[in-house]
Amino acid sequence: MKKLLILFLCLAMLQLSSCQAKKSETPAESTQSQAAESQIESETPSESESDPEEAMYAALAQLTKEDGTGEISLDMTVAEIIEVLDRHGIEYGDYSLDGEGSAGYITVRKNIYHTFHYYKYGSFAVQQSYKGLRVGDSRDKVYELYGEPTKSGYVSVMAKNKDEYYQRTADDQYSSPINFIVYSVNNTVTDIVIEIC
Repeated sequence: MKKLLILFLCLAMLQLSSCQAKKSETPAESTQSQAAESQIESETPSESESDPEEAMYAALAQLTKEDGTGEISLDMTVAEIIEVLDRHGIEYGDYSLDGEGSAGYITVRKNIYHTFHYYKYGSFAVQQSYKGLRVGDSRDKVYELYGEPTKSGYVSVMAKNKDEYYQRTADDQYSSPINFIVYSVNNTVTDIVIEIC
């Protein structure tokens, strides 16, 4: 019985001392701990900043402009594109080099670069545009960033009915005009294409 009483007293004393320690924290200490917690939260990157795939698409977007020019341009071969990707430390997936009279392609996750260097023709399907439009954005953002289209309409692409936003620009660098096309379904961007037509 004595042992139980001693054990009970020890537990009671421990509980009292922990309560007093909490009460002894001054308002300044409390404010400091809250400030430290909020600083840790503010240092935690947002979901999009911490997603390496999204960061990679943002980096790739700065390499090709909507008019087909840039460090990765529509008239490049797969080998030339690989040189640029290597220089920027961007990993790529499958690829097939251009042959005489045959097309090549290279993939960087969901970005697909088709090259027809022999004919000076290229077609890029990208996840993010130079101005920051991303697959998954609203169609309203397309108009906000690019204004009124050269042409718009409703098309069937790969057995899916999609709305098409179409800008055509002429450039002396290429023998044919450049198309910047954005496809959307239910007001959501599904595909972004830059091509020489």
